[in-house]
Amino acid sequence: MLKLTKTMLEKSIIDCNSQCRDFALNHGVDYDAIGNGERVVLAATWQDGTETELRFYRPANDRKDRRLSIKDIKKHCEIGDTINMANSKNGILLIIS
Repeated sequence: MLKLTKTMLEKSIIDCNSQCRDFALNHGVDYDAIGNGERVVLAATWQDGTETELRFYRPANDRKDRRLSIKDIKKHCEIGDTINMANSKNGILLIIS
């Protein structure tokens, strides 16, 4: 579950919280195995059926931040929206509330 801020939407950069990291790990994305400047991309679908990508990555710096970006997030979300990542029979589903 991610509550979107102005900065998250403007920069398309989301700090991956513990729930997000747990979700990623359940889908084979281990941040401990991602090096700085590397990323892992997973296919997902918005609740309206539009395909998208979840990009789990670490920026190319020494801080070892764990980040997430979601393709076309600005087309689907507004400041204050909450995105829930859920499993569906067709893969990962992004639900906006």
